[in-house]
Amino acid sequence: MKKIINKINGIYVLAACVLMILFFALVFPFTNQLFEENANTRLIPDMLIFYSPTNLEELALIYGEAGRDYYILTKYTLDIVWPLCYTFSLAVILMYLFKTAKKYYFSVFLPIAAFAFDLLENITLSIVFSQYPTMIPALGYLASVFSTLKWVTIAAVMIFALIMLGKLLKAHDTRRD
Repeated sequence: MKKIINKINGIYVLAACVLMILFFALVFPFTNQLFEENANTRLIPDMLIFYSPTNLEELALIYGEAGRDYYILTKYTLDIVWPLCYTFSLAVILMYLFKTAKKYYFSVFLPIAAFAFDLLENITLSIVFSQYPTMIPALGYLASVFSTLKWVTIAAVMIFALIMLGKLLKAHDTRRD
């Protein structure tokens, strides 16, 4: 792990940031438009911190058959590529920020945990929408738990990164004085 972290430099961080920006600027607007055309809405449960099986049933109805099929397709295409992108980007940023703080190395595994929760969320939501009109409430709640865990983990990554960035900036200002 230490060898990998030591190889991370500003170029890797820049590449990670550019990758995220490209997704937000190019990929998401295009895919959101396609989703709205196919599913009659832009609302997706993946972006919510919590939802109920009833919410999922309402979305399944709004999406219609074509929208549900498109949603499931995106779970096994875009929603595998995007989590890989943010996992790589967030891990690289954390590794760069925590190069000198060995006691925080464990935080590098948080993006991997978010990725795992995201994949579990995708699988569960795919099952829920593929089974419509039959609804299995336990799967709806399970998907919501995975969504919550994903977002909490991503928030923890952001908090760790901001704390470390603050410490690095403070240390840099102290050295300049």
